[in-house]
Formats: sequence, structure tokens, C-alpha cells
Amino acid sequence: MKRKIVTIGGGTGTALVNEALLLTQRVDFIDSIVTPFDNGGETQRRRLDSYGQEIAYSDAIRILVSLIDPKTKSDPNVQVINRWFLHRDSRDKVLGREIVNTFFDKHAGFSQIEKDLADLGIKLNGQVLPSSTKFSHIVFTTTSGLTYKGENLLDEHKTSRDMVAKIELQPKVVAYKPAEKAIEEADIIFLSCGSLYGSLLCNFLPVGMKAAMRLTKAKIYLVTNLFTSRNETHGMTPLKLANIVKEYTGRQITGLITPRMTRIEFEKAYPKTSYLYQVRENSYFLGWNEADLAEAKVDIIRHEAVKIIEFPDENKIIVRHDPEKLAETLTSIL
Repeated sequence: MKRKIVTIGGGTGTALVNEALLLTQRVDFIDSIVTPFDNGGETQRRRLDSYGQEIAYSDAIRILVSLIDPKTKSDPNVQVINRWFLHRDSRDKVLGREIVNTFFDKHAGFSQIEKDLADLGIKLNGQVLPSSTKFSHIVFTTTSGLTYKGENLLDEHKTSRDMVAKIELQPKVVAYKPAEKAIEEADIIFLSCGSLYGSLLCNFLPVGMKAAMRLTKAKIYLVTNLFTSRNETHGMTPLKLANIVKEYTGRQITGLITPRMTRIEFEKAYPKTSYLYQVRENSYFLGWNEADLAEAKVDIIRHEAVKIIEFPDENKIIVRHDPEKLAETLTSIL
């Protein structure tokens, strides 16, 4: 019997995990649960419809594209869809948002888009499920007692030393029933890397999501970030991370999927990259030693999927997970 796979998180992290899972060639279908509470940039302006109530789509677009069968990458129709959905023009707008805005249904999710892609011969190895289809904002309170409303402010304060202490939704909303069902019936759940609060944990705030997590018999793995965010994960230990996830999900995770390389090893191997992240984002490589990992008392799955991408003309370096190498690690779990 095929195992039911669920991924949960935001657009960038979950899309990457989906890609890695499909590259293992051991996963045929993924229920991919995404946060609809991103109100930054273009989606903030678009969410304010005539009623002031419209959920965000940008993360879901990335995830939808990540579910396209990797064996069809060279298909001309797939290449067109990638351009439509992901291409940004000179004003930094994602053109595909207007397509999604037209076809997204608050009750049926992306089913119409999925049907249209199927008519074009484009196979999706899964479906996108918003954690809620109701309008709401993330409200986060910091350690100093300040309160901010809106996911965009979480990102704007990412270099702040005033760290996030808790998050909630205003107004409170109910979970999307198909998302609850997917969690309850899952065999393995992958919690994706990305903003800890703004991309991952906010998915469990709608009423019903935490209850679904308590009911599921699935093994739960967290793919950790490669770098810290100053206002979310600075000084984060594996034990503290596992405890925070348990607080919001109601479940102890089965394991952490994390780099084999420690922070000290990374900084020694990539001094320029480390320096740029420290100066520009007040961030450091999130790699732990054996003693730190042992304290978490969960399974530890190490990977070699650290990818350095350089942009010499911009004096810019970014660090991302390599989906092909991450796939090698995920194969051992599957």
C-alpha cells in the first residue's frame, strides 16, 4: 500500500521539499498544505477586495508548480506554465497571480487550475491545500511586549533583536477540512523549512489543525533552515526548536532533517558567505554539533544538501538546499 505523504509550510521551503520528494521516485502524490496568511507585497494589495477579505495565493503558486511531475520538465507546456506562474516582470509582479486570482475557489481550492493543467497534459503529483480558506492576519508578540499585525511585518523585522515570543490569528478562523483530513490520514508529514512562525507554525493556528495533528499516526519530520532569522531562530537549539514545534502543533516530532556540517565547519569552509549573512541579515549558519542534537531526543537525519549560489555582479551569495542531494537523504526515510 502506498504511503500518504503530507508537506506543510510556506511557498519556498515546501516547494523545495516537494521537489526533493518527487526526485526520490518513491512518492507519487503529495498533499501539500500551505499558509494563506502572507499579506506582503503584491498579495497585500490584492487581498483587499471589495469586502477586504481575500486570502493570499503567492505561496500556493510556488507549491502548485513544485508538484508538476519532474519527468515532464522539458515539456513545452510545462515551460510555459512556469513562465506564467513564476516569472516576474520589471515591476516585480508575479504574472501568474492574476491567473490564480481568476481560478482560485475558496471552497474547492485549486481544483479548477488542476483540471485545466490536466487538460494540457500536465501531470501534478499532488494537490495544494490551504490551511484555511478564511481571511485572517498573523499577529505576533515580541519578547519586549510589542505586538505587530501582518506577516509582512514579521519579515520587515527579521534582523531585529526583539524576538518573536508568540503568534496568533486575528480573527480566529477554522481550518480547511480537506487539510485536516490529509493530516489525519497521513503516514509521513514533512514540516518544511522557511520562516518558523510566518511560514510553518501559522498553519496550525486555524481551529481544527492542532486537533488533526493529535489524531494522526504519522511520523513527523522537520526540515530545518540553513540560516537563522534574527527575530525567530537566533540562538535556537534543537531541543528548543522541537519544543516550539510541539507547542504549536500539539505533537512531538519524530526527527530533525538537518545539515551534517556544523556552524564552525561552515564558517571555516565559507568565510565570505558567513560574513555576508552576518553583516546583511544578522544571521548565521544553523548547523549543530552532536552534543546539541543529542539533547533533542528525536531522530537526527543529516544531509549534505547545502548549496552555495553566487551572484558575482551583485556581490551576493545565497545558501539553499540542493533538492537532488536532499532527495538522497529523504530516500532513507521513505
